[in-house]
Amino acid sequence: MTRKGSSPGHPIEGAPLGRLVSVVVSLGLILSVSACMGQSDVEVMIADLSEFQLQEGVYSPVSPMEEQVDPAPPNDMTSLYFAAAIADSTGEGARIIGAEGVERAKEYADITSRENQCDGMLFSAAILHIAEERNTELEQRAVSCTVDRLKNDGVHRMNADGVELAIQMVERLGYWENIPPLTAETFDVDTRLDRYHAWQILALLPYIENDQEIKRHYKREIIEAGKFLKNPDNDALLSEVVAAYKVPGSGTNINELPDGLLNWLESVRGCGNSETHYRASLDVDFCVLQDSWLGLISGLIPR
Repeated sequence: MTRKGSSPGHPIEGAPLGRLVSVVVSLGLILSVSACMGQSDVEVMIADLSEFQLQEGVYSPVSPMEEQVDPAPPNDMTSLYFAAAIADSTGEGARIIGAEGVERAKEYADITSRENQCDGMLFSAAILHIAEERNTELEQRAVSCTVDRLKNDGVHRMNADGVELAIQMVERLGYWENIPPLTAETFDVDTRLDRYHAWQILALLPYIENDQEIKRHYKREIIEAGKFLKNPDNDALLSEVVAAYKVPGSGTNINELPDGLLNWLESVRGCGNSETHYRASLDVDFCVLQDSWLGLISGLIPR
C-alpha cells in the first residue's frame, strides 16, 4: 500500500521522500553552480564530518567529542548512518562508511538478525545500501519487521521521531509501497514538550489515515509553528525549529525565511572546528549529528 494520493514517482509534497528528493535536487543545483566558486556549504559540512569521526567507520553523535559523556561504541550504527546519509547527499556516503564501517555493519546485521532486533536490522540495511553492499534478505526482514510495528503502534507522542526516521530508511531502501497508513494519537498540548511532539506528528500527515482529525485537533499548533518560526526564542532547540518547519501549513517558505529565523540559525551555526554544522541550541557548545541530518533532509539547512 502506498501513501494516499502518491506514487513512487510523484511523492506528496512535504513527505520525507518528497523532501529527500527535493533536497538532493537542490543540492545538485547548488554544487553545479558553485563548482567554480569553491566548496558549497554541504561539501564543507561533509568535510567537517571528520570532527565527529573517532576512527574509520565509527562516529560520535556529538562534536566536539569531549562533550559526549560516554564514548561511542564501535557498533554505534545510528551515528554512522547519520554521517553516511549526510555524505550520500552528494554521493560520498560509501567513502564515509569505508571498508571498516561495512564490516561493522555486516557484523551488527548478523547479531541483530539473530536476535530479531528490528531497529538494528534497519540501520544495518540502510548503511549497507549506502555503501553499495546491499543485502536483500536483510532489507526484506528489516522492512517487514518495521512495517508490522508501524501497523501495530501507529504514531504517538513518544515514538513520532522514531517513526519518521524508520520511514526515511524504508524509503531509502526502495520499499515505500510497503509503508502502511498510520493511525495517529491525539493528546492535550499543555507544555512546550507536548507542542514539539504535536509538530512531529503533524510532519507525518502524508502517512496518517486520520489526517483530518489530526489537523483539527492540532489546529492551534499549526498556527503556532508559523509564529514560532518568525523569531525562535532563546530556549529554542534546533530539533524544535526543524520540527516546526516541517509542519504542513506553517506558512514558512524556504526561499523567504523570516529574518528572525535566519538570525537564529546563524547564531547556532558552528561548533568546535566546524563552521557548517549547527549547535543543538544557543546555550550549548556542541553539535548533534542527527540534528544536522534532520536539518539537511528538511531543506532548512544548509541554505
